[in-house]
Amino acid sequence: MLAGLRKLEYTKPIDFVTWMNKAEKFKTGRINIFIGQNGSGKSTVIDVIDSFRESRKISNLQRENLPVDHLSCFVIKTDDNMFVGLFSMHGWDEIKTIQVKDFKHNVCSTDEVPWRDHAMTPCKNFQTKIIDKSKLNIEYYDNYNNKIDNLENLVGELNKISRDLPGLVSSRCNDPEQLCIDIHTLEARKNSPISVSEADGYLDIWLDDDDAQTNTVRAIDLPSGWRAYACILSWLKNLPQNSIALLEEPETHLHPILQRRLAQRVGVISEEKNIQLFITTHSPTFINVEKWGSFEPNLFSAQNSKLSCVKNFSQTRNILDEMGVKASDILQSNGVIWVEGPSDRIYINTWLRDWCKKNNKRIYTEDINYSFSFYGGSILSNFSMIPSCSHINILNINQNFFMVIDRDLSFEDGSDVPKNVISTKSKIINEINQINRKTCGYWITKPYTIEGYLPEDVLYTYFIIDENTTKITLKPESPPKTKIATIFSNLSYEQRIRVFDEEELAKKIENVYEFITLWNR
Repeated sequence: MLAGLRKLEYTKPIDFVTWMNKAEKFKTGRINIFIGQNGSGKSTVIDVIDSFRESRKISNLQRENLPVDHLSCFVIKTDDNMFVGLFSMHGWDEIKTIQVKDFKHNVCSTDEVPWRDHAMTPCKNFQTKIIDKSKLNIEYYDNYNNKIDNLENLVGELNKISRDLPGLVSSRCNDPEQLCIDIHTLEARKNSPISVSEADGYLDIWLDDDDAQTNTVRAIDLPSGWRAYACILSWLKNLPQNSIALLEEPETHLHPILQRRLAQRVGVISEEKNIQLFITTHSPTFINVEKWGSFEPNLFSAQNSKLSCVKNFSQTRNILDEMGVKASDILQSNGVIWVEGPSDRIYINTWLRDWCKKNNKRIYTEDINYSFSFYGGSILSNFSMIPSCSHINILNINQNFFMVIDRDLSFEDGSDVPKNVISTKSKIINEINQINRKTCGYWITKPYTIEGYLPEDVLYTYFIIDENTTKITLKPESPPKTKIATIFSNLSYEQRIRVFDEEELAKKIENVYEFITLWNR
């Protein structure tokens, strides 16, 4: 548990027990992330914990001017112990008393240091009386050093993400016309493009433009982001089992792609070695719960020298506000599925979920991995992918999108060829084809509208189908389309997956899933 931040909770000595009972306490877990502005107190939390590794830090924890008749306090509670730190002043600008009590061993350490010299005065008593008995295996990563302590670990971690490292042979295509070597040799190099050289401190690297030989590079001359990424993971892998790891702003030097890879690997290593992590960050990447594997991190926000627990990760807008992130800073969400109306959203969400379950695929989360937007029939004519003063640019809303278009009577039978080449739907399809972005696509429904994919017993209960034109209209006595979609989504799984008997729908849902996957890489 942690209580207090930066000012470490003022209280008068006579009220200390009351403060202990009433002070807000925060339960920590395996992965604990602290966000907040510079100077809000994130590092103070790290310093409180790290003071049980480096006793000198204890004398620096209470940094503000403390009233003479007050105490400044912190509390750390472990599985089987509790530590309380107390700071007090004796006389104006004279002596500061620091006291830390170990409740399990009934040990109390006290040091008195001159107020003006407290930053330079080591608290030797804590080292012997408290820290040795605490048995807290705390390790702190020096983010400004990025010391390479194990070349094998460094090489292993970089090879795992080699396809995300530009310039390596791993990112090269397998075009036979461009190959000067056989495909099997190329694949072997792609999987392990980096190796430890015979020369001390050097690496042998296969680059994408040199088939003849490796390039020998000093490890310390690797790109700073590569080195930072691998050094953090190498450090973690070398920690003893059951350690407490302190890591400040791991995003330093890292491109967002490497930040995502780092979060994934840190989560895996922390689970393998049972490491408890305390991380400070200004990066939205590290608060994405999906990046940490099976362990959802605990998120704490530091504001105005106070700590609070963020309990609802779905409130992403509030979290980003606390981090100072504006929508324009991160440009856009991952991708948008454009549909005509809200009932389409219900069907596609239901079919995506069922298709994933049926095919044992990861189920993506709406509003995190993708979102929906509605274009409402004739409103579509106001959208375009070509910059124009008279149209809304779809790409300005999101660079990644997938558009679901009802066939209606707008296309030739059995094809996606528009009957009217100057129609709105024809214009939109042509523009999607023209921009030729691999993250943008469309789906023209095979039936008249998306409801045509429903099982016949559901379809004919609520809709009338014109035998000649295949036009689908709502029966007068039927509930609204969104209500019908909700009724369908509440059917049993076995009843719902009958829609995949229609092979075309299964392929289209798979296509939507592939686009969402592409958006989230």
